[in-house]
Amino acid sequence: MFSETLLPMSLEDILTKKQLRIVELVAYGFKNKEIASEVGTTEYVIKNYLRDIFDKCGCWNRVELALRHVHETVSGLYHNQGKQAHPVQ
Repeated sequence: MFSETLLPMSLEDILTKKQLRIVELVAYGFKNKEIASEVGTTEYVIKNYLRDIFDKCGCWNRVELALRHVHETVSGLYHNQGKQAHPVQ
């Protein structure tokens, strides 16, 4: 019989670069209006992005999403280990 251990997919594996940027900003505590300003779009678009992100990740809310992001960043699940993004350049 074939036995395989399934590893959870990281956020980096299931989200687009723009979605990952939004997750980072959520984890930094940015509000939708601030995220919209940072990425150059509207609050409405950010709400839609977050809905899609929650669906893809299986997260129920911003806190759960932020905790998952922090956990993956700290535990090194991102492929680009050691590379940290900052919300404001």
